[in-house]
Amino acid sequence: MRRWDLIDCEAVISEGGRAALRGGRVAQYGFMTAEKIYNDFRLWVRGKAGHSSVPQPRNAIYAAARIVQKLESFRTPLRVIPTVAATLEGLAAPPAFGPSRELMKRTAAGDLAAADELAKEPRFNAQLRSTFVPTIARGGIRENVLPEDVEINFNARLLPGDRIDVLIKDLMAHAGVEKYEVVEGDEKKIAAWKKANREVEAAVFLVDRGLDAPASPLDTEAFAALG
Repeated sequence: MRRWDLIDCEAVISEGGRAALRGGRVAQYGFMTAEKIYNDFRLWVRGKAGHSSVPQPRNAIYAAARIVQKLESFRTPLRVIPTVAATLEGLAAPPAFGPSRELMKRTAAGDLAAADELAKEPRFNAQLRSTFVPTIARGGIRENVLPEDVEINFNARLLPGDRIDVLIKDLMAHAGVEKYEVVEGDEKKIAAWKKANREVEAAVFLVDRGLDAPASPLDTEAFAALG
């Protein structure tokens, strides 16, 4: 949004949120006061091209797979932001559902041990930490040709205040990749970089940097009116 002057007001209600029904009646309303920040980055690994009849010692697919396998075990720190704490408090209130009620109450109070247990459920894990996941893999041109390089797109959703640059640095350190470059830009810039850096074997292309958006405060008259 580049024209904040067009929505210069005390409060805005837009899409987001949900309602829970029990026994044919509305039991809970949910209001979204924070949103995780969308980012896309691509892990790029160079290999040695050639014919599949003569395998080469550095295969881009094998090299990329080793890195991705290590990244699978990385977890960003748990963090209970006020919006999530308020959500869990609401979900834990009667009539609460399932065996997670006590965990939700403890997590809302800042108990990170409870948060770690609650995060075993994917939907709560996504609320309690910044996440990343591979979504697209590209490489190779034919079945009998060794790929010159491989790119794997990762979609990251960051909690407000977290930074994509820090996540990339932590991920590459976790994977044990010491030599790599970070290139931010569009496809034209990335293509030019590849041509100019023939000796580089690994890189991260930051193709979509999200704009950090702070969570809306919960102590306003507008929020109180919703309750």
